[in-house]
Amino acid sequence: MRSSPSIPQPSPEPPASEPAGFSAGWRRSAPLLLLVVLAMTLSACTQQEPEVSANDQVPAALRVAEVEEGEDGEGGESGGEGLEEADAVWTADSSLVYTSAPSTIPADGALLAMELTAGTPHNVVIEGFEGDRILLELDGPGVDTAQVSIPPGTYTYYCSIAGHRAAGMEGTVTVE
Repeated sequence: MRSSPSIPQPSPEPPASEPAGFSAGWRRSAPLLLLVVLAMTLSACTQQEPEVSANDQVPAALRVAEVEEGEDGEGGESGGEGLEEADAVWTADSSLVYTSAPSTIPADGALLAMELTAGTPHNVVIEGFEGDRILLELDGPGVDTAQVSIPPGTYTYYCSIAGHRAAGMEGTVTVE
């Protein structure tokens, strides 16, 4: 008698609770996969510290109080003077325009001042004076002052921070 070659038998159907192709190895890996997904989800939801400059961490009232006691911003040469004593005052906020600016400046020495009421940095440069040096500059709310002697004439002033002048942060002033 000859034995007939064995015919491969189809593999048994998976139980109805498991989809086709779901193997025992997958069943063992599922809890690990679940833990990885859970860990990634939780790490994405954790609160991160905001990026804040040291100047933003000091209350505005304290920064202004320091300025009024004789501290000035980065660009000025203040001797403790403030807005009240200034001959010409520029004001600015977070927009890209000076909210107020002088139309004239005394020619025989003047105290210039800038008040910044919001956190956007701004400065004042008088075109053609001292090589377009920044005269007044603030990175956050406060007051900056500078004592200058500008020759008589009509000048253009502007904020030299990238994009600010192009956005309209400029004007003219007459020194007389």
